[in-house]
Amino acid sequence: MSGAPRPDDLAAALQAAGFEQICVDLKPASRSFIKDWLPGSGAEDYVVSANITARKPGDAGGAAGKAPAPAAAAWAESEGEQMPARLKASLERQAKAKEC
Repeated sequence: MSGAPRPDDLAAALQAAGFEQICVDLKPASRSFIKDWLPGSGAEDYVVSANITARKPGDAGGAAGKAPAPAAAAWAESEGEQMPARLKASLERQAKAKEC
């Protein structure tokens, strides 16, 4: 699993890139499937799945006056038809429901 950043390092990198309201929500349940990647290696002790959201400032709310979408929701919107609708809807729901 070379090159994967630690959650704190990822949050710092996002902050350095100008993002705000950064949320790295670790998913401890991911251990159950990560251990199957390399059985017996202990990879599940070093790798974790996470939902990551952040906001990039600069859009004062657009014409409608609403807050900018979290990064995951903005990515989902930009993918349009290329992203499965179920995944897109899930990302948008998570972005609305999750607040760190």
